[in-house]
Amino acid sequence: MQIPLKFDKIMSLEWYAEQAILWSAKTRENAKEPNTWYNYYSASRFAKVSQEELNEIVKDMGNQVPQSFEYDLVHAWNSGYDNDALQSLKSAYAKEPENPLTYGEFMTFYELMGDRDERKNYAQKLYQKHFIPQGLLNYNYNVLMSVENDGYLFTQGDNATIPLWILQDVLQIRRDIKVLNIDLLKNDEYRNQIFRTESIQFNTDKSTEFTETNYQSQILKQLPLQNPEKKFFYALTLSNQDIKDIKNDLFVVGLASFLSNESIDNIAFIKRNMEKKFLLDYLKVNFNGESMNSTSRVLSQNYLIPIIVLSEHYRNSGEIDKAEEWEDLALKISEERGKLEEVSYYLSNSQSNKMIYPKYPLEIKEIEKSFKPFTDKLYVSEYEVTNESYNDFLDYLKENNMQEILEICDYDLSGYEEPALSFMKKYLQRFPPGKRTKNANQFENYPVMNVSFEAAVEYCKWLTNQYNSSLDKTHKRVIFRLPNQKEWQMAAFGLKDFTSWNINENVVLAKEKEGDKPKDKKRYDLANYEISYPWWPAFNLRNSPVNNFKCYLGNFKVPDESECPSGVLGDGFTVTSPTGSYFPNEMGLYDVVGNVAEMIDEKGKACGGSWNHPPEESTIHSVNTYESPNSYTGFRVFMEIVE
Repeated sequence: MQIPLKFDKIMSLEWYAEQAILWSAKTRENAKEPNTWYNYYSASRFAKVSQEELNEIVKDMGNQVPQSFEYDLVHAWNSGYDNDALQSLKSAYAKEPENPLTYGEFMTFYELMGDRDERKNYAQKLYQKHFIPQGLLNYNYNVLMSVENDGYLFTQGDNATIPLWILQDVLQIRRDIKVLNIDLLKNDEYRNQIFRTESIQFNTDKSTEFTETNYQSQILKQLPLQNPEKKFFYALTLSNQDIKDIKNDLFVVGLASFLSNESIDNIAFIKRNMEKKFLLDYLKVNFNGESMNSTSRVLSQNYLIPIIVLSEHYRNSGEIDKAEEWEDLALKISEERGKLEEVSYYLSNSQSNKMIYPKYPLEIKEIEKSFKPFTDKLYVSEYEVTNESYNDFLDYLKENNMQEILEICDYDLSGYEEPALSFMKKYLQRFPPGKRTKNANQFENYPVMNVSFEAAVEYCKWLTNQYNSSLDKTHKRVIFRLPNQKEWQMAAFGLKDFTSWNINENVVLAKEKEGDKPKDKKRYDLANYEISYPWWPAFNLRNSPVNNFKCYLGNFKVPDESECPSGVLGDGFTVTSPTGSYFPNEMGLYDVVGNVAEMIDEKGKACGGSWNHPPEESTIHSVNTYESPNSYTGFRVFMEIVE
């Protein structure tokens, strides 16, 4: 039996420890067999026994089989990357030049020496021997495709690095990416040469003590800080210990993560990479007959994170077929890896947006009445989510001791100082159920704000669960969610019988002038009209934030002075306004422009502008950005009928 080594299988430390004991016994019985010694050393090394124990094995091996290929290889492997190790490796190669076990080691040696021609030479030899399973090459191809142009990719270990070099050296794939193996970066001469060639700054902070145990984690943390103009990506095979200081700033974009101190739309990266760049057929069909314990099959579990993110995105955006396609792949991978029960449970919760939520006494019929029909399967809330509705949610979390979710969903007032802080506390004040009165909080009917994207998603999940568990509901099963951009814009536009999700591809009926009777409506091809506001039917397709009397029709950021004959200054409100303060669009939706910008299903994007945006940035086409919870971003809920 041959020990599964590099490029073949990945096993647990416990498995290798058991094999080390097994081969120790065999070594005593068959002390003259070089292959037995080689397996003994290999298992012990992967089991992470001490260097002293490894040295003893090599010493005993030298006494028993000193002239063997296996001894030269193990001696080179055990000695580190010095000249003595290189001579041992050359000796092994001279004995068996066709044995590919030396080729990967040569590649690493010549990488350290800066000899790319020789690294390429042995990469070609290794590739031609078909020693690297095709599945592992496929996996590492997708790793490279996860990295932006001219990016830097941190890797660790041979399995995660040598296949990348083969792809770059032999197949000429993504040579623009610089692979940084953090194990090799421990070598001072090599690290300095790489950093000098790549113009990478790395100044060890005297206040930080760099040790053998923390050096790699400091490299991963410090390089992006000291080189902000460069893009650093982190292979998903890096150890959790090494990325523990930066894990909260890592965004999965495929089979690698991108480090960013600011929130990024990593769903867009995942979609692009997995749907347009990745090779994925090998996950669906095991073309090469690789065992379930082969390295590539073990590594396939790293696809689960981006796949689940993608499936949730498609479910939330109503593209159920795409969601189910990705979920099927997730289930196949998880079954191979022994994680089927765990992933199935997660996906089943995701499919129904179900949490372990006890029932809460919501007025389901009243909720249904507040949603306006949009398509056959999609309804839209007539109002933005209010403080009262959101406080019901927070009260629920608090009553049921759901502290982890409460920490995600509670208001974020960290950016305020007095007196603004006191105002915001009063604006968002919540009362325990049963203690709230109609006049307890004058802002209850105002739109909620200062909540995160994740909080809005959790609110939708909670509302979904409460509705679906109710006996008083009209529909068997629904999903409450944030809309995608096209859904939001078309709903804001308010056209009931639209033929295209692109507004300018529709034809509408509208009056030509004020006073016209309904029968006098004319057809307007929107390819010839720029419609910016939801009141186009009432104001003859005019693109103006005011009516004929110069009164503002929404809550925007405008000057205090006004020509409105009512004497109202500006739009009548300093900050937000109560939901429904202005008349609705044709669908019956209030405040689709102005008041608060409304989140969509892409984190960091909100539509329609707000009280803090001028009218020209508060249109049905406006896509506003936000980095964190603030006083001008809220959300509106869409309801999708599933059954």
